[in-house]
Amino acid sequence: MESNDTSSDCEPCRISRRALIKGAGAVTTVAVAVPGLGSAAFASTNATRVGDVVINVFLRGAMDGLSVVVPRSAAAGASLYQQARPGIAVDPGATIALDADFGLHPAMGSLSGLWNQGRLALIPTAGFPDNDRSHFTVQRQMDFGAGSERSNSGWLARHLNSTPSTDPVGVRAATLPFGQPSMQGSTVSVTMGSVESFRVNGFNGSGGMAQAALRTLHGGDTIVDQRSRQAIDALDLVAAAPITPPANGAAYPANGRGRRFGESMREIAQLIRADVGLEAAATEANLGWDLHSDLGTHTAGNMTDAVGALAQVLSAFYVDLGALGDRVTTVVMTEFGRTFFENGNSGLDHGRASTMFVMGGGIRGGLYGDWPGLATADIDRNALRVTVDYRYVLADIVQHRLGNQALGGIFPGMVFNDALRLNLADPITALAPLAAPVAAPAVLTEPVASEVVEEGPAPVTSGAGTYVWTAPEGGVIELDVPAPADDADVVALESARVLLGGAATTFVLARIDNSAGTSALSVPTVTISNAAGAPLALRPAPDVLDEWIAAAVGVDTTDAAALAASRRGRVPVAPGAIAQVVLAAPGNVSDIAAVRAGAAGSSVVLAQALVAAEADTTDG
Repeated sequence: MESNDTSSDCEPCRISRRALIKGAGAVTTVAVAVPGLGSAAFASTNATRVGDVVINVFLRGAMDGLSVVVPRSAAAGASLYQQARPGIAVDPGATIALDADFGLHPAMGSLSGLWNQGRLALIPTAGFPDNDRSHFTVQRQMDFGAGSERSNSGWLARHLNSTPSTDPVGVRAATLPFGQPSMQGSTVSVTMGSVESFRVNGFNGSGGMAQAALRTLHGGDTIVDQRSRQAIDALDLVAAAPITPPANGAAYPANGRGRRFGESMREIAQLIRADVGLEAAATEANLGWDLHSDLGTHTAGNMTDAVGALAQVLSAFYVDLGALGDRVTTVVMTEFGRTFFENGNSGLDHGRASTMFVMGGGIRGGLYGDWPGLATADIDRNALRVTVDYRYVLADIVQHRLGNQALGGIFPGMVFNDALRLNLADPITALAPLAAPVAAPAVLTEPVASEVVEEGPAPVTSGAGTYVWTAPEGGVIELDVPAPADDADVVALESARVLLGGAATTFVLARIDNSAGTSALSVPTVTISNAAGAPLALRPAPDVLDEWIAAAVGVDTTDAAALAASRRGRVPVAPGAIAQVVLAAPGNVSDIAAVRAGAAGSSVVLAQALVAAEADTTDG
C-alpha cells in the first residue's frame, strides 16, 4: 500500500539499514525469493524463449467436475447422474455439446471458441492419486507436483531452477496477487500484489530513492546481493515496460465473483504483451468452490456463478493475448472434486476426481482420460473415480510445451508409464540442460534479530523441547514440540486418530499465557522442519479431527457452516486469560531442525526456553 504522505523530502542518507529492512518487509506488493546459484540469466524474451509461457491456475476449494463436464448420454451415465443429484444436477439437455456423451456447463459458453479451435483439452477424471480428501494436504502435494512423497518445493520452481534462460535482465517468473506454492523454492520468481504496485514501498518519498538505497546496500558480491540487484532490475524493467489496457476487445469481469481472478489474469497478460521476459506465472481462482450447501442449479446459484466467472476470465485472457496466445499454455487444476450424491443441504462434500483444463495454441483439444462410469460398482466411496494422475497432465506440458525432458527432477518419485501418457500437447524443441548443477537455496537469517546482542547462553533453535513465541502485545505462547504423549487432550486425539484410521500425526501443545497481554492473542501459523527441509505446517487439532471423520465415512458429516467457521481462524485468547491448544499435522518429522512461527513469507525461527545459567547443585 502506498504511503498517504506524498512529500519528497526523504533523502537516501536518511534511510538507515534497519529502516530499509523494516520498510521492505512491511509490505506485500513485492516479495523476491532468496535464490541459490541458479542460472546466470534471469529471463528470456518472447523472441528468444524456446518453450511456451506456462500459467498455473489453482481452483482452491475443490471444484465439482461433474458440474463442468456433464454426462449427457445413457452410456456415460446421464440418468444415474440426475438421480444422484435430484435438486442440483445440470440438465444434460442444456449443456454445450462436447461430443455425443458429454456436455459443458451452459454458463461456460465463453470457452466455446477455444474448444472449437482445438485449443482446449478437458480431463474430467483427473486428480490426486491417493484417496485423501483434505484440502490442505492435497493442495500442498499437487502444488509440489508430488503424490505421497514429501517435498519442499513447487513443480514450477523445479522446472525453472533446472532450465536456462537467454536474457540477463527481466521477470522470468511471477505469482499474483500473492505467493503460490507451485513456485516455492524458485530462484527467479517474484510476487506482485499487482503490476501497478510492483515497487519498493514502506518509505516516504520516491520509490526510486528507496531502490537506489537498496542498490547501495546490496553492492557486495554475495549471492544475496547479486539476486537482490537482479530483483531491483526487475522492478525497473516493469516500471519502464509498456503496460497497456486489455487488447482485442477482451472483457474481464469488472465486478462480481470473477473480478479479482480477472485482475490477476489481466496483469499476467500485460506482462506477456510487455515482453518483460516472463516464462511462468501462477495464480489462483478462489471463486467459492467448497459448496457443502446451496450449490444451486444450472440456471442460477453459486456453482453457475463460479464456473461462468472462470470461463469468462480464461476466454478474455486468450482474446487479450491475440497471436501471442499461441505460445502460452494455461493449466487449471483443483485439489479434488465433490461427492457423487447430493447431500441434505443441497450441496456436495469432498470427493475424488475433478476436471483439469489445459489450453493454448500448442494443445491438442478434446476430452482425455478413461471414463469409469457412474454405476454403484464404479463409484469410489461416493465420488467419481480418478483415472488420470494429475501429474500425467503436467508432464505433457513440461515435456512437450516447455521443452524440459527431466521429468524425474520435476516430479520426484514418479515413474511415468508411456502407455498412460495423454500426449495432449504438440512437442517443441527441447531446451539445453544447464552446464552447472543448481545449488541449494540460500537462507536469509532474520535481519532484526541479527542486530540484537545479548549476554548469556546461545539460544537453542533445534531439537525437541519447549519453544517460545512472544507477541508484540505482550502475550507469550510456549510450544511443546512434540506434545507430551500423556497430556489428556493429546491422548484423546490420538485415540480418535487410531479409531478413525487417520494418518500418523505430529502433535504440538501450545500453552497460551495472555495474562500480561493488552489484546486478544491467537496461536500463529507454526511450521516444523527437519534437517532435509521438509516442513510440517500445524493447525488446530479440531480441524484435523474433522477431516479424519470425513475420510472415515466418505462424506463430510460436520455441518457446513460450522466447518467453514472453524476454518476461518483460531479462537483468540482474551487479555488476562490463559488457555491450551493442541496443534496437529499429518506426518512425522525424524528430527526437529527448526520451529517457525508466522506466515511462510515472514515467519521467524523460534528458540527454546533458556535454562538457568547455573544449575542448582545443593543437596537439600
